[in-house]
Amino acid sequence: MSLTRAKAGMITYKNDGTGAVVRTLKDKLGETVSVKDFGAVGDGVTDDTAAIQAAFATGKNIGFPKGTYNVNGSLVVGSLQCVFAYNAVIVWTGDSSTPLFTKGTGEASYIKGGLYTGAPSAWLEATGASYDPSSISDYARFEVQDVQVSGAGIFINALNAARFKVSNSKSVTTNGFNCYGKIVEVKISDCVIFGTGAASSYGIKAEAHVSALASSYPEGFHITNCTLDQFDNTIDLRDIFLFTVSNSWISEGPDSFPIYIKKGHTTHCREITFNGNTISGGIYFDALAGGNEYHCQIVNNIFTNVSGQGVYIRGNSSGIKIANNTFEPPQAGTNYALHIEDNCYRIDFNSNKIASTFDRGLVISGASGNDINVWDNTGDLVTFNSSLSRPVYYRNNGTDAEELTVQLTGTGVANTTNFTGSITTKFAKGERGLIIFSLNVGALTADGYFIPQVPTGVEMPDGSGWDAQFISVNSAAPATHVTIPFYCSADVSSGSFALQQFNCTSATLGSHSSMTIVRL
Repeated sequence: MSLTRAKAGMITYKNDGTGAVVRTLKDKLGETVSVKDFGAVGDGVTDDTAAIQAAFATGKNIGFPKGTYNVNGSLVVGSLQCVFAYNAVIVWTGDSSTPLFTKGTGEASYIKGGLYTGAPSAWLEATGASYDPSSISDYARFEVQDVQVSGAGIFINALNAARFKVSNSKSVTTNGFNCYGKIVEVKISDCVIFGTGAASSYGIKAEAHVSALASSYPEGFHITNCTLDQFDNTIDLRDIFLFTVSNSWISEGPDSFPIYIKKGHTTHCREITFNGNTISGGIYFDALAGGNEYHCQIVNNIFTNVSGQGVYIRGNSSGIKIANNTFEPPQAGTNYALHIEDNCYRIDFNSNKIASTFDRGLVISGASGNDINVWDNTGDLVTFNSSLSRPVYYRNNGTDAEELTVQLTGTGVANTTNFTGSITTKFAKGERGLIIFSLNVGALTADGYFIPQVPTGVEMPDGSGWDAQFISVNSAAPATHVTIPFYCSADVSSGSFALQQFNCTSATLGSHSSMTIVRL
């Protein structure tokens, strides 16, 4: 039987064909009571707590007419209840151990408008039914819009299970968003979230519940067009699956790293994206006892006011891409755009613009870790100054010549490497290049061969009866120019490229002889 609708005054009902009449969401949102109907005064002097609590207990929508309302007890926002507080000021006069608003399970609730002052434990505390929810009814769902909050210990304290949206709001609180347990589908947009610079404070913290590790981690956060500033760790990610921040300003408090990322109670701290933001300070990946694949993309951001490192990847981290960012001039002191520690894997650093006032564009420390790729980084650097403790796939950075050249001189003795000049460098497995010899040979009494000396792991073409390592020199025409391709079958951590005399009775390299290594 088809559904029919009838109107009774301003309320629309739905008949499901059984004779039962059920109010729709639209109907519910159409019922509003004023807190003044329950005795609230709103003069900024009277304690309006009891009257306002009575209004909330009706389950109907709540209207705060213009005024200043003193409250010292929590206000329970019910399922489908909407609070309208435009042009109203709500002053918390209770102690700092109690939240102003609380929200439990059921349908979503709404808080719109209002200026809120005082120091409750949280402006809003939303608590779901379970750390490991099994259905949508276990979540504490709500939306917040157009509010201004100052003084609270936490702006929004989301515990156990919550799905929420916050937009066009401003807060100045000790902490911003505490998301603990299975917190999913969070959207924060067009907000200004400020802290007080307190030690150990956070702007947005995502953390799994310690006793329900397998499936209680936060999941699906999207932050857009926001200002996040003046917290110890402005973004504090410990456990998260899918976290994006775009087109936002993210700034430091007392810490030089406003963004702090680590593996917390679970292995889920991954699928993280920072895209199109301005970051005042740096991003810090904490050192781990075991590895973690972050699957993190740091792209199209502007890093400004860096003090120390723009991106600091501590030991045992992997799966991080830093691309198309601009690293503006840092603070005074020793500064690196990117610092990678020991035992890190699958790191890409490419197409970034780096100011010349950085001491180094890149520092890689420690002997372990591979699949680190560095290419096409440019900017104001005269050279892409780097310090590499292990092989890295490193090419076409800044105005660095990808050609390493040395002059070769001296008189050779058969089967020895005693020409003056060699090149010591590092290569990563898979790199390709060319060795170019330009030789002006003198005192050559008979035809013979020279042979390049290359580190273990550097391979040159060969085949049945021939080897590209052998350079033929002709006594009738002693000047020669030879190009030999090579590739690296393994990481090359040490060793040098040089030239050895093979079976020539004598040979002297003139002043215009050289050896060049070209990375491709």
